[in-house]
Amino acid sequence: MNKALAPYKPLLEDLKRAHGNGRLAHGYIFFGEDAAGRRAAAEALAAFLEHGTFTAEGVLSERLLVGPDAEGTIGIDAVRRAQEFLWQTPQASSRRLVVFDAAEEFSDQAEHALLKITEEPPAHGLIIIQAHDPGILLPTIQSRFQKLHFGKGEAFAALPKEAEAYAKKFLETAPRGRSQMIRELLDDDSVLLAPDKDARVRLLLSALMRELRVNAKKNAPLLRLVLQKYALLGQYNVNKRLQLEVINQAL
Repeated sequence: MNKALAPYKPLLEDLKRAHGNGRLAHGYIFFGEDAAGRRAAAEALAAFLEHGTFTAEGVLSERLLVGPDAEGTIGIDAVRRAQEFLWQTPQASSRRLVVFDAAEEFSDQAEHALLKITEEPPAHGLIIIQAHDPGILLPTIQSRFQKLHFGKGEAFAALPKEAEAYAKKFLETAPRGRSQMIRELLDDDSVLLAPDKDARVRLLLSALMRELRVNAKKNAPLLRLVLQKYALLGQYNVNKRLQLEVINQAL
């Protein structure tokens, strides 16, 4: 089994039993910071539905993977293609599976088109949405999907009061003042009581996401941006100051 799947073997077995009992949901949101685990689990489920094993063998003809286009967006045309795929009768499996790879990249039109699909899904259709944070999605979409968490979920855990206060101040401050706060965050070990620079950045972004989710619909573009930077800042050798300034200028 793929190493990325090892922590989620019990979850996959639960999905296998649900399928055997006819209780597999029509849609799931795979969320959390473990993107590799989320994607591997979606592929494993697709392989099981088509081949009876969690190990992918050959082409998965009943699975459609939908990711961002060249402009970095999942648009309404992509959702319409997914809808057409879902309504076709499966030949090699009991289900047709569509995996949307990045909920953060849905356009508003695409998200509303997806909502219409979930209102009357085909009996043999199954949708998986990959998301770092399910709060980026419309509440009406969230209510129609079962949520499965992948990873430690630090962005969703209880946050220190200092981080929440810092995020509120960041949102209320003018751009020049936010630039000063960014410098303090990166250079001053006493800020947010976290001596590690990466930990301080994660705390700020997690707190910003929580604040923006209070009005998720209004703040959807900003939420997507913060989520993108949260994921990007986990990569090696990324200029943290530059990425935080991108958020600063977008506010």
